[in-house]
Amino acid sequence: DTGSADLTQAGAAAVQNIFDCVKDQPAAKLVIIGHTDPRGSDQYNLDLSDRRARSVAEYLKRLGYGTPIEISARGESEPVTPD
Repeated sequence: DTGSADLTQAGAAAVQNIFDCVKDQPAAKLVIIGHTDPRGSDQYNLDLSDRRARSVAEYLKRLGYGTPIEISARGESEPVTPD
């Protein structure tokens, strides 16, 4: 949702799918990259993308994912879909 770092029901289901794919895969770390659209200031979007990535990481940890997770906030600099 715009301006939110809370996982929606669809977002939680997507994270569950990610967990199901990576839970048994050996890895040194998992990198989660947070994004936003261009609305808002650069700093606001950078902070929001960080909070979004952390929400995903925390949910993965609650599901039992034990591999170290690295967070990378990209803000609006790398939109998932072009605006």
